[in-house]
Amino acid sequence: GPGALSGGPPRQEQGCEDVIELAAAAFSGPERWDVLGLGQAMVDFSGMVDDEFLERLGIEKGTRKVVNHEERGRVLRAMDGCTYKAAAGGSLSNSLVALARLGSSQASSYPELRIAMAGSVGSDPLGSFYRQKLHRANVQFLSKPVKDGTTGTVIVLTTPDAQRTMLAYQ
Repeated sequence: GPGALSGGPPRQEQGCEDVIELAAAAFSGPERWDVLGLGQAMVDFSGMVDDEFLERLGIEKGTRKVVNHEERGRVLRAMDGCTYKAAAGGSLSNSLVALARLGSSQASSYPELRIAMAGSVGSDPLGSFYRQKLHRANVQFLSKPVKDGTTGTVIVLTTPDAQRTMLAYQ
């Protein structure tokens, strides 16, 4: 279950200078990209829960908040009995995947778009999952994982009345 993925030390931040240097190399090096996105890798955990689940964890329904490492682990462990999906998420990667799909359309007479992303991703199993999902969508993830770092997550808890509660760990 997802509880096993929530362990490990707090993530380390990748320096902004490293990302900018990587982006400059991506546009001037031997490999060139049509589109390069700079941002943080986020894995979304989306699950259907009832109001009692939120009450048991002391989470206010419909809120959006940033949680720490321990809170994230507590919620993911509680979700072990729930039905949920994990997906490479975040608005940047979703946009890049959409561009890659448009750029590879069989109906298009234009060459396939070369799409890449650079940013912060952990060296944990979630980071591997994220990079693999982008690779399958023809988006190259250029950054190396942050050593001993953890990948950001957004836990989306949806109740039967369609209210979404979001908990972000960055």
